[in-house]
Amino acid sequence: MTTMALRFTSVLDKSHRKELETLFFFHPQQKRFHDSIMDTVKRNGMPGIVSKNGGLRIELAGQGDIQTLYAMLEKALTRELVGAIVYARNADNELAIRHIVVKDDYTTGGTKAEFEVAFQLITELRRAAQRIGGVRGVRLPYNQRRTLLTTLPPLPTIGSQALAA
Repeated sequence: MTTMALRFTSVLDKSHRKELETLFFFHPQQKRFHDSIMDTVKRNGMPGIVSKNGGLRIELAGQGDIQTLYAMLEKALTRELVGAIVYARNADNELAIRHIVVKDDYTTGGTKAEFEVAFQLITELRRAAQRIGGVRGVRLPYNQRRTLLTTLPPLPTIGSQALAA
């Protein structure tokens, strides 16, 4: 039995550039979400990948303090980038999600949906909010066609979850 663990990091090694480009710019479901993506880009700026301090970062055109949380699936000797969430602290002291992307196999309809990558990314960001002084919670993106929960309170920090395959 191979153990795989979903881990989260704010630092992404340059060796993952192609995975990150594919995730953000060549996602197989891009056409399905075209209107939402374009609306998000219009509101938050176009994401770009930059090398900084020995690693990779996502920056948004015209926005300053942008942070990214990456979801990595760790197996015996490999690390696979399976998702990312781009966020910034807003004027209401919330961590506002600007973009969220999950590798196609790990989406709710994918062959590895049991990892719940999108849910786990949001949960981990809520834990991070708990550690940052003055942050009220995490603001989810607003979809104009339907109402989503808007602000989730922070969560206490716990260890990473390992899944067996």
